[in-house]
Amino acid sequence: MPLPSQVIFYVSDPVKSAAFYEKLLNIPGKILSPNFAVFELRKGFQLGLLSRAKVKPEAPVGVSGELCFIEDGKESLERLHKAWLAKGVTIVLEPQLMYFGGYNFMGVDPDGNRLRVSTPDN
Repeated sequence: MPLPSQVIFYVSDPVKSAAFYEKLLNIPGKILSPNFAVFELRKGFQLGLLSRAKVKPEAPVGVSGELCFIEDGKESLERLHKAWLAKGVTIVLEPQLMYFGGYNFMGVDPDGNRLRVSTPDN
């Protein structure tokens, strides 16, 4: 079975969302168009931003998942939290130890898609 190669978020404005992710990730978009944008997160794995108005079949409204990032430890996670704040990312969960054992914080993109950063479980 092939491994997943892309996560797609449905967004209201792919151009606006692409600008957000370029700033957040410090990487340029691989594909940028009015209806779709793609970021190469690492070799063989991409983040796609697709205009909600163009999704076929039509997608339900609402947040359905998270894009997750792993940081090595609490100190590096806290540095990233401060960097995201400086970039204007809306933080919806401040850094804290979660019930499942890892230290976490969460931001959201302009469409409310969740961006979780966590350390490995203890």
